[in-house]
Amino acid sequence: MSNPLSRIATRVAYGASQLPRIAWYVGHNLAMYRLEENAQRRDGRAARQRTRINAPLPDRKRLYADMAVLLRQDLANVEAASTHFRRIMTDRFLRCSTALGSSLTICQKFIGAANAVGIAKS
Repeated sequence: MSNPLSRIATRVAYGASQLPRIAWYVGHNLAMYRLEENAQRRDGRAARQRTRINAPLPDRKRLYADMAVLLRQDLANVEAASTHFRRIMTDRFLRCSTALGSSLTICQKFIGAANAVGIAKS
């Protein structure tokens, strides 16, 4: 995207379209914490032991960093597609305007010929 205003508009639109996705993740996270707190209050804190595993797990910062990488890649794909779409639409516009110009020329010739033989009024 060469036009800075177009780039900003695309990024703002992308960010706005991703807000529901991020809100879903945050809301899900908050809901799970509340469910966990309610279960712990109801059953007592010592009622359930933590599950132990030997495999390393990513921490929350790593998960958010990975999500940020994915969102940046998604934005890059949107911007690339937007540039490609703009190129296609410009090409189609040029072809349509050329065809329209040809059609107008044909119409002008027809009207000129009709005027020459007195069929059309000027």
